Amino acid sequence: MSRNEDTSIFVESEQIKYYETEHKRTEFDYMYFSERVVLSKILPLVKSLTDVGCLYGSLYEAIKPKFPHIRYRGIDIDPKGLALGKSRHPEAEFVQADVFSDDFNLAPSDLVTSFDFFYFWEDWKRLLRIYRKLSTRFFTFSAHMHLQGPTIVDPELSFSRYINTGKRVLFAQHNIFQLAAYCATEFINAKSIFVYAYHKHSRFFKNNWEHAGWYVQPMNPKDVLVGNVLVEIDNRSWDGKVTRPDLTIYVDEEVVFDSPWRKESLASTLGLDWRTSR
Repeated sequence: MSRNEDTSIFVESEQIKYYETEHKRTEFDYMYFSERVVLSKILPLVKSLTDVGCLYGSLYEAIKPKFPHIRYRGIDIDPKGLALGKSRHPEAEFVQADVFSDDFNLAPSDLVTSFDFFYFWEDWKRLLRIYRKLSTRFFTFSAHMHLQGPTIVDPELSFSRYINTGKRVLFAQHNIFQLAAYCATEFINAKSIFVYAYHKHSRFFKNNWEHAGWYVQPMNPKDVLVGNVLVEIDNRSWDGKVTRPDLTIYVDEEVVFDSPWRKESLASTLGLDWRTSR
C-alpha cells in the first residue's frame, strides 16, 4: 500500500511483483508462522475482516478455504493491486483509500488485520488508532519488535534494507512494552494484548542467521524479534479506572512475560493454547 510522493522512501506499489514471486500468502500454510498461530485461533470467532494494506488480497486467498464464513474487505491505495484482487476474488470487497486521510471513514469489522504494513510508518500511534476505529473486537498486525530499548523510528539511520526495488525499505523497531502501553490508553482501550514473536536472525529457530547481513538496524541483530501483535478491544467506556490490559508475550514459543494482574484475557477467556497452533 503506497502513499504520496513524499513517502516514496517507504515501500511502493512495485512491491506487488515481489509478493507475486514469493507466493507469501496464496495458501494458509505459506503464511508466516506467527500469522498462522494468531489467525487459526481468532478467525473462528469472527464473521467479518478488514485487511489494511491488502494489496491484491493474498490474505483472503490464503484463509478462504479454511474459513469460508469470513466476509472479507481489503483496503489499499494501490489501484494495480486492487484491480488484481477484484479479478481474482469478485465476491470480496476491495476499497481504494488512504487510511491516513482525514476524511477516511468505513464501517468497522469484527477483526482488522494488517500484515507487512505497520512497521513502514513513522506515525505508528495514529495507525493503531485507525485499526481501532475499523474494529469492534480485535486487530492484529505484524511488527519488528524488541524487549528492551526505545521504539526507534529514524528514516535516515535505521531499519534499512535493499531488496528487489533497489530502494531503501524501512522497518521501524518497536518496543513491545511501549506498544502495549499505548494500547492501554483511551485511544485504543485494549482489554488484552497477545504477542507471538520469534528471533528474526537465529541459528536454531529458523536457521537464518546469515540473513542478518541483509539488514542495517540500530540494535544487536540477536535482539530483533518479528511476529504478530493481537489486541482485544474493551468496548466498555474508558474511565481511567479500569485495570491495565492483560499482556502475554511469547518468544520462540516460550512465555517471557505474562500479566501477574491477569483477570481475563484472550488466553484465559477463550481457552486458547497458543503453543499448539502449528
